[in-house]
Amino acid sequence: MPSWATWGWFVGMFVVVYIPTALVVGWWHRRTQMRVESDIGFQANREQVRLFRLILERQIGEATDQDIRDVIAQLKRIERDGQADGQMDRQQ
Repeated sequence: MPSWATWGWFVGMFVVVYIPTALVVGWWHRRTQMRVESDIGFQANREQVRLFRLILERQIGEATDQDIRDVIAQLKRIERDGQADGQMDRQQ
């Protein structure tokens, strides 16, 4: 059976190596995972993409007043019904 000094050395090395490694891996994973999840969520949400495009077009002067009215009407439908046109209820 190993002596207490051997166990102490093992525990000390484990703490010295494992904790910094776990912190670095956790930080890296959180940073990259958040970016991937937000990208996927943005691509999956058509209304958000359309609204973002409309904001950009409005700022550069390409969006028409009819485009703005259409988006406002769709946002009102989403607020009222809880879903956009063409989307199935996700709770079903």
